[in-house]
Amino acid sequence: MNKVNHMKNKAASNVNVYAYLTPDPLDEDSCLEPECMEWLSGFDSNEDAEDGIHPFNRDENIALFKSIEFTTVIHFRKSLKNLFPLLQNHLFDHIQIAIDHQGLISRGTSVAAYDYGNSSPEMGKYVMHASQEMIASYINVNYDWTQLSLKKSLVWEHEIIHLLDTWEVIRSCVYRSSDSAENKFTYYLLSYRIEGIAELYYLLNAGYKDINSVEAATKAFQKGVQQVQQRMTAGEMSKDDWERDVFSDLDCYEAGPWLLLDMLRSFEGYWHEELIDETLNSIAAGKPLERSKILEIVQIALRVKLEYFLEYIKPLVPESRLGVQAALTNQLVLN
Repeated sequence: MNKVNHMKNKAASNVNVYAYLTPDPLDEDSCLEPECMEWLSGFDSNEDAEDGIHPFNRDENIALFKSIEFTTVIHFRKSLKNLFPLLQNHLFDHIQIAIDHQGLISRGTSVAAYDYGNSSPEMGKYVMHASQEMIASYINVNYDWTQLSLKKSLVWEHEIIHLLDTWEVIRSCVYRSSDSAENKFTYYLLSYRIEGIAELYYLLNAGYKDINSVEAATKAFQKGVQQVQQRMTAGEMSKDDWERDVFSDLDCYEAGPWLLLDMLRSFEGYWHEELIDETLNSIAAGKPLERSKILEIVQIALRVKLEYFLEYIKPLVPESRLGVQAALTNQLVLN
């Protein structure tokens, strides 16, 4: 019997979720030294103890490792349950969470990540990453997710929404991997959609920092676009320039969800205009939406294809003598 199941036949709590430290301190071939784990509160790195036991093999340290893995799963399951209604038609064999405690696989700016490249949605197999920063946050609040900041408590909702958006994420990343400056610029524009959708859950819980309106988001977007255009005008940019100076410092996380909400007002024939207007008024008043409303809006936003978003932002992109407007009609992926 195939062990892969439709979510409609399972409860979220029954999905096979497991976490593991990578590199594994208990693996003799991991090449880890005890000092590598000294950042971890509660870890005993003393190699001169009378018991002669290697620090990694001490019972208290093993218990610490296991508690981190267990707590990571608990936090993730909370988020999985929150988004369960949107996962009804997905297949699940397992979700694995690689705890990147040495920063070897995660991007430096990522607290957590959905690894679409190593996931196989068609087989129900998904890979997530948790960073050292994420684990440190759990430890700082004694593993109690209710004591985390709103931002940190909703990290896994962000990544699960990326999971729901897998195929559009993959389509957008074709632009990122291109050698063409115009294609890379298109990826920059699309990042406001990709990260904007993933951050909706946070914004709809009345979570925002500096950007607090559609107008402010539009200004931030246009400023960011102009800065990228200026870099492109100044001279040819290498792949490292794009990765280091553009893609590693995106303001799409804050501006993106506001732009998505604005777009949804007219999306699908203005059918959602009243809902979105009420939503914007609620957020402006600092009032989180009901969970059912949040899920409804996220579900609508996930229907926004890349090409729809590019059409929405086309009037917002400043003209450039480089002709980067042509990127908005690029046919590399969209057709």
